[in-house]
Amino acid sequence: DKHGTVPDPVTTIAAIRSYADATKMREDTESGVIRLVEILYALDVPDQEFVRGEVIKFGANQAMVAALSQCITEMNGGGDASKCMEIISKAAAVGQDINDMGADVFETLPVLPDMLSKDGGYRHPVKTGFPTLDNCTFGGPCRKELWMVLGESGGGKSALLANLAATAAKLGEKVLYITIGDLKQVDVMHRVAARLTGTPMHEISGSPSEYLKKVLSRRWNTRPFQMKVKYFQSGEPTCDTIRAFLVRLRITSGFVPTVVIVDYLDEMRPPDRGDLYASGGELSQSLRKVAEDFDCLIWTASQVNRWHPEGSDDVIRKDNI
Repeated sequence: DKHGTVPDPVTTIAAIRSYADATKMREDTESGVIRLVEILYALDVPDQEFVRGEVIKFGANQAMVAALSQCITEMNGGGDASKCMEIISKAAAVGQDINDMGADVFETLPVLPDMLSKDGGYRHPVKTGFPTLDNCTFGGPCRKELWMVLGESGGGKSALLANLAATAAKLGEKVLYITIGDLKQVDVMHRVAARLTGTPMHEISGSPSEYLKKVLSRRWNTRPFQMKVKYFQSGEPTCDTIRAFLVRLRITSGFVPTVVIVDYLDEMRPPDRGDLYASGGELSQSLRKVAEDFDCLIWTASQVNRWHPEGSDDVIRKDNI
């Protein structure tokens, strides 16, 4: 960055050796890094930005490992916590561009379209079917985002999620509906079928022959929508469970959902059963990370007050949201 060019191998390896000495890097690790650098220089790497990012990430991780080791030594020798905080802060700054003073909006205006195209178009909105919500969100919620429906028990959270799933499927999105707990696969399919076919739910179960006539009369020669429903027992899935299922789904069937419905957050296994409030926040953050990593929009729901701290007076109800 300083000289505007890629350093030659000798300079890079010298810098690595210097860093290894300063951080007391293990010899085998140092040798492995140098060997990797030699391989990279021998290759004609077209995406140097990617390599640069990976190298910086590796350096940042190594700096933190060295800092933690130094803190342990410091504390064992009777050092104070403030010294350790200073060590950790310096390690956390490794790889951060301290010279970045932000972007000038006025100067950016002429090149903004090019910046957006390089960023993959920036937004991939998915319409909800509710015009007011779609308008105020500039076309709808986007991939890589987590959206949550809040409501009291029996307030229609799952019904709304079914509507959102059906709308997304009709618009050509690949939808995965994960239902947890009381609502079984057939219950979800019942609700979604009513919305996809325009048939009242009571007619599907009460007059199956009439429902079948409506389905067959549509003469679907091609698959008009793609949607799968997966059931988990209450308290069974974690965010890692959902990650593993998404990977397995991609490998076994080639199905890569762009919209994931998790019905609903409160039924997932919390990371820390001792503190529901902290668990709810951590669970939401982890689920949002799933949306980012798998480039999909995730909709979920939560019952108000379920996660609020015990004894808190700040109680959320539908009349004060």
